[in-house]
Amino acid sequence: MRLLKSLILNVLLLAIVLARRFRYLFGKPSGVIILPPESPGSLGDEAMMVAVTERLRAMSYKRIGVISYSRLHPGYPIGEHRKIDLTRYFSWNAWSDRCRFIFLSVGYKSFICLGADVLDGFYSVERSIRRIELVALAAKVGIHSRIMGFSINEAPNVQVMETFKSLPGSVRLFARDPLSLERLYSKAGVSSTLSADVAFLLNPATTSTTGTIAAWISGQKLAGRAVIGIKETLIKSTVS
Repeated sequence: MRLLKSLILNVLLLAIVLARRFRYLFGKPSGVIILPPESPGSLGDEAMMVAVTERLRAMSYKRIGVISYSRLHPGYPIGEHRKIDLTRYFSWNAWSDRCRFIFLSVGYKSFICLGADVLDGFYSVERSIRRIELVALAAKVGIHSRIMGFSINEAPNVQVMETFKSLPGSVRLFARDPLSLERLYSKAGVSSTLSADVAFLLNPATTSTTGTIAAWISGQKLAGRAVIGIKETLIKSTVS
C-alpha cells in the first residue's frame, strides 16, 4: 500500500508540474503560500506573519494562502487570505492532505516557510520534519520555495538534520542569526544565507509613548552611550 501511494503521489506531482507549465501559456501563477511557525497564539509568530503579508501586498501580491495547523483556530490577523487546512497532515501525516496540497498549489508562484524556532526538533521532531518535507513537496511541484527567519539550537535532532539534507537544491534558506547558519552547516552540511528576522519588517507603531522612548534612545546615542533592550517575559521557577 505504501508503494502504491508513493507511485500515485509521484504521478500526481508530474501531472501538476505539467499543468503549471501549460498554465504559463494562459497566465503565470502569482500567489504566495505561507506556512506559519505554528497556530496563532504567539506574538512573535504573529509579528512575522503580519510583517511578511504586509510586505507581500506592498509588492502587489494579491493572492495569499496561509496553511492552517488546525481548523479550530480562527487564523492570524493579516487581512484577506485563503486558509489552507492541513490539519490531518500535521496530525498524522495524512496522504490525502499531501495530494490536496499538490492540487491547490497550481495557481501559486511562491512558498514561504517561516521557520522561527520550530525547525530543529526541540518542540516536536515529527512536526519539524513535516514542515521541512512540505517545503520539499512545494519545490518539487515547481513553486519557488524558501525557509525564512529560522534558528537552530546547539543540539538539533539528528533526524531533522537529515531531512534538511534531503531538501531540493532549489530551496533557498535564510537563517536569522550567525550561530544558526553555522550550526545548520556543521550538523547537516546545508548552506544558508544570513538575514535579519522578518519581524523587523513590521512598520513601527507611533504613539506618544513610543515617540518619547525613541527620542530618549536618540539622545543616549548622541551622548555616546549604548542602549540595551531587554525583552520582558514570564520566567517559571523550577524551585518548589
